Amino acid sequence: MKLYFRKRKQGAFAFRLDVENRQRRLEMVHIATINDDGEIIPQSIAAPTEAEFKEIESWVAEQAEHFPETEADRAIRDINLIAHWITTEAGDDEILTSSDPILLAMHDLRQVIVRRLSLVGSKQSTGTD
Repeated sequence: MKLYFRKRKQGAFAFRLDVENRQRRLEMVHIATINDDGEIIPQSIAAPTEAEFKEIESWVAEQAEHFPETEADRAIRDINLIAHWITTEAGDDEILTSSDPILLAMHDLRQVIVRRLSLVGSKQSTGTD
């Protein structure tokens, strides 16, 4: 099952990842809201399947056990908080002034990750560390 979880200040959102569409683009369908107390609230339009609900429950349990946060966890949380802020709180002026710097930072991050992954992959294929 492919789910993505966007953490927010008081919980998270669960999204179903859909690549089986006409445009062959990655679509994220909001299927549930997770409160910080672990309560899972299914979306009425696109509710999670039974298997997805179990995966969400498993993720919630894993999050409760997952301390301390790693540097990567904090970075992912910060990116998720930016996505949530843009979705729910940012005004039009804030979107206009912050979108270019955020998109450039995301592009930079993507390039760095892809570059590092290619180096890690080449080390693994040659057996070097």
